[in-house]
Amino acid sequence: MNFEKVNGFNLMERFKRTEIFLNEKKLNIKNQFFEEEIDKYAKQASQLILSLSQDHMFTPTPEELIGYFKEGNCLTLVDEQGNLQAFVKMMPWKLEEKVKVWELGSLVVDSELQGNGLGFYLVFQMLKEHFGKEENKKIPVIAVVTFDNEKSLRVFNNLPFFQQWPVDYDSSDNFTDNKINGVNIFEDWGIPSEVFITSYNSFNEFSNQYEQTN
Repeated sequence: MNFEKVNGFNLMERFKRTEIFLNEKKLNIKNQFFEEEIDKYAKQASQLILSLSQDHMFTPTPEELIGYFKEGNCLTLVDEQGNLQAFVKMMPWKLEEKVKVWELGSLVVDSELQGNGLGFYLVFQMLKEHFGKEENKKIPVIAVVTFDNEKSLRVFNNLPFFQQWPVDYDSSDNFTDNKINGVNIFEDWGIPSEVFITSYNSFNEFSNQYEQTN
């Protein structure tokens, strides 16, 4: 499979330009945090999500985000002054105490930095970290994006390792019931949304091609 272009969109070239942009802006990926940093970044992430969500996504509180930081289930872009500029997290869906599905969500990029491929890049790096753990390789990863969230839809539609999961309006009971691996991913949701899904094999195939070009 050739992942060079998706719908005429050259993703490999975009990723390379994004890396140049990161270096020029001196933005650093962070996935490990000191205890004293967690409270600060959780507050910044919650505020960034709230300011950009426009009712497209659920806004977690700083207290809720602290758990994701401590468990290593989030990724940030931070500038030289220590300000959080972009964020994404992974949330487990469990059934009988076992993780059945992971959801990639809360993807936000500061408005002044948008349009430089940071959304694509954050998703790629988050999944690279996530699937690097052996226990995650057999569990699917989903992303739920509301119909009116055009920017996020563009990100996931142009990531070739994600596929659309079929959602039928009638059978989903107005977007409140849609099961994957026995878990209702629309529980307490009820907002018209697209669902994207990926696996370790799909992501790994793309990742290998990407690494070979760099």
